[in-house]
Amino acid sequence: MLLAAYRLILNYMVIYLYGSDSYRRLSKLEELISEYRRKNPQADIIEADFEDEPERIAEICDFLKQPALFSAKKAAIVRNGTAEESKRWIETLKLFGDSADVFVLLSDSVKKPAKRFSFLLKKPVLSQEFGELEGVRLEKFVRALLSMRKVEFEEASLKVFLKYLASSDSRSWRAKNEIEKLALLGKRISCDDVSRLIKWREEPAFYNAVRAFLKEKSEEKRIVELEELLLRREDTDYIFNMLGVQANTDEAKKLAVYDIHRKSGKLENEEALLSFALNR
Repeated sequence: MLLAAYRLILNYMVIYLYGSDSYRRLSKLEELISEYRRKNPQADIIEADFEDEPERIAEICDFLKQPALFSAKKAAIVRNGTAEESKRWIETLKLFGDSADVFVLLSDSVKKPAKRFSFLLKKPVLSQEFGELEGVRLEKFVRALLSMRKVEFEEASLKVFLKYLASSDSRSWRAKNEIEKLALLGKRISCDDVSRLIKWREEPAFYNAVRAFLKEKSEEKRIVELEELLLRREDTDYIFNMLGVQANTDEAKKLAVYDIHRKSGKLENEEALLSFALNR
């Protein structure tokens, strides 16, 4: 049933995923990429992130317009696709709404695209918004995660947990990370368990510090940003997880390697963070 739904979705030649909920948005992105590769194993595929690689706009536009090398099908997967508003890029996107052989998949962290990209919210483009979950939708999402991880909450503790999520941002990522920690208890989760394992923080300043560290290009300044993060006396596991939440694709892959090293005991958490800062 799920695969059939994806096959139907992939009949659209331009798909636009957007919104601040990066966990659900990126999960949908990976599902669509996987299904496209399964349906079109010989297709030419190019990927780019315009936030970090704005200079690749010309390359992507040329790829879309030129004949495919190995197959009639080809696809461009562009993260932060509206980060650059060049006339050439916008005009190129508009060419492929009805194309039978060219597939364009865009993923964007903006709450709403700029006016110049408003056509992405109209047919023939298929768009889907991933805003922060709240209310019944948040509870439904959390219950699905609990079922997947085989974690059971006492009803009162679930209400506390949902209140904690509702007061925060990046709710889906936070729910996933915290439920994985709670799953280690291997028992029915009480209010005391939630209070003991989940720290309530003043999040905005911390998130800004994480983002500043990831955005910094200078190695020397990255070390300074990392020192400031560590001086906040946040749990280093939490810092590592939140870097993963905000990292771009390439950085997330590097963090995954360091995650293996730290969990296997080859590196201490602070050593892994320092090495990542020096080798980005």
